Amino acid sequence: MEVLNLETVKEYGFKNSDITALAESYKPDCDNDGEFDEFMTETVQDIAYDMNVEIDLCDAFYDTYPTKEVEEYMANHNGTGQTLKQAIVSFLENKIEYIKEYA
Repeated sequence: MEVLNLETVKEYGFKNSDITALAESYKPDCDNDGEFDEFMTETVQDIAYDMNVEIDLCDAFYDTYPTKEVEEYMANHNGTGQTLKQAIVSFLENKIEYIKEYA
């Protein structure tokens, strides 16, 4: 069983099953239909609302999108790569830190 470090994201109600659900909606960028990107953006936007931070995360990252960022984590995070679920957690952690800094 894959071990995920959910310390940061569990503060916002995420469990292993939530990460699994996000992973199940993922398609590689070459097959990207936008569903994963929309789902991930809405998820992060909900976190911002829960933190009482008014930010439009669609506009905040004009040069990238969730599928691309998750694939980058899988490809070369610290030179070792991550599994899909680990990359999703890293993506969420990164966005949570961005929201905190923005606030």
